[in-house]
Amino acid sequence: MKAAADPGSPLGFRSALDPRAGGGLKAFDLKTGKLVWSANAVPCPGSKPDCSPAQSAAVTAIPGVVFSGSVDGHLRAYSAATGEILWDTDTDAEFRSVNGGSAHGGSMGSSASKKRNQQAGPLNSSAAMRNPEFAAGTPA
Repeated sequence: MKAAADPGSPLGFRSALDPRAGGGLKAFDLKTGKLVWSANAVPCPGSKPDCSPAQSAAVTAIPGVVFSGSVDGHLRAYSAATGEILWDTDTDAEFRSVNGGSAHGGSMGSSASKKRNQQAGPLNSSAAMRNPEFAAGTPA
């Protein structure tokens, strides 16, 4: 990643992301410390600007499945046994929220996505799609 000064950016600089670098998951045997499997990051499509396949957010695991979100907006489910991608969804899209408002998914871990979410308001959140009380503006 390269950075250049940009006073218009919320952080004061703009990063040039490499759409082919970053990310990936590894599973280790806790008793032996040996690598069980490794899954490389899925590169970003060439048509997606300022994209990174980095997986900066913490993973979530349930029996048999490891979930990992990435900066490019994808949420993937990996086999806990082999690291094979079981399913992949791109959240960087427009959605209709549960209260009928418009919502937009996106990056899981990037400051650019946080700025976009703040500008769009509370309906620009996956929480609004899952939780009717949140989407309606009442406490959960």
